[in-house]
Amino acid sequence: MNLPGYGADGFDKGKGFTKPEDWYMKLIANITWGDKEGDSVPEASDEELTLFRQARRHLPKSVFDEARWKQALGNDESLWRKVVYVILRGGRFEAWDKGYAGAKLGHPFGNLFSLYVENVAKTKNSMTGARFSGLPIFEPVRDALGQEVKDAGYDLQLITWKEVFATQSRTAGNYWTQGGALMPENRVLLNKQTADRLGLRDGDAVKLTSKSKDRAGHSSGRGGRLVPLRALGVRRERCRRGWHDHQSRSAPRARLEPQRSDARRRHAQIRLPHRSHRRQRQFL
Repeated sequence: MNLPGYGADGFDKGKGFTKPEDWYMKLIANITWGDKEGDSVPEASDEELTLFRQARRHLPKSVFDEARWKQALGNDESLWRKVVYVILRGGRFEAWDKGYAGAKLGHPFGNLFSLYVENVAKTKNSMTGARFSGLPIFEPVRDALGQEVKDAGYDLQLITWKEVFATQSRTAGNYWTQGGALMPENRVLLNKQTADRLGLRDGDAVKLTSKSKDRAGHSSGRGGRLVPLRALGVRRERCRRGWHDHQSRSAPRARLEPQRSDARRRHAQIRLPHRSHRRQRQFL
C-alpha cells in the first residue's frame, strides 16, 4: 500500500518495519532505558539468556527467532540483553523501599482527587428517575429499576471476571485461546471449602441455578477465592457469533463454524429480572 512509516525503511533508512517484533522490541527497549540517563536496567546474564532460549525452544521461527529479534534492536548485544532482562521478569519494577517516603506514598497523586463528583450527582438514572450519588457508596445488588434482588434459598453469589488472554468480541475467533489450547471450557470456580462442603471435586459436572435461569458446566476448586462466591469467566460471551450460516446481499454465503455453538462456551448471564421489567422504561 506504500504507506509511510512501514516497509523496508519504516523507522529509518535501513531500519525496516515489516514484522511485529520490529515494533515491540523497540517498545521494550524504551522500558529498559528508563526515564533519564543512568536509569537503565542491567544486562541479562549468560544463565538468564540460556533460560530465555530454553523457555522458547518449542516455538517456531515465525514466532521466536532470536536473530530476527536482535535485528529489530539494531543487533546491539547490550540492548538485547537488557530487553531479555525485562521480558524474563514480566516488566520493570521499582524497588519496594521506594514505594513509601516514611508513612506516606513515595509517588503521591499531585492533582485534585474528588470524593464528591458533581457531574455524577447531577445525572439521573434513566430507569428510575432518581439522581445518582456523587459520593462512593455501598449498595446491595439491584435490578434495572433499583429494586433490591433478594433470592431466598440461594446461598452463593456469582461474580464474573475476564481472563488475561481474552478481550471482548475481538478474540471470539482465536481458537488457540478459545477452543482448547488454554482452556477448553468455561469452568465454574469455587472456593475449596465450598467445594468440600458440596462434595465436589475438580472436573465434576455442575449446574448453576438462579431464580430465573440455569447453566451447566464443570467445577474447579481453588483455595484463594471467597467462600460464599462462585465465579465464571466472561471471555466467551460473544463466541456463538458465526455458529450458523449467514448470507448477505453483496457477499457469498459464510459457512458455519460448529465449534462456536458449543454450550460450554456460553456467556455468564444467569440471573434475569422479572419479565415485566425487561422492556419497561421510565422517562422522568
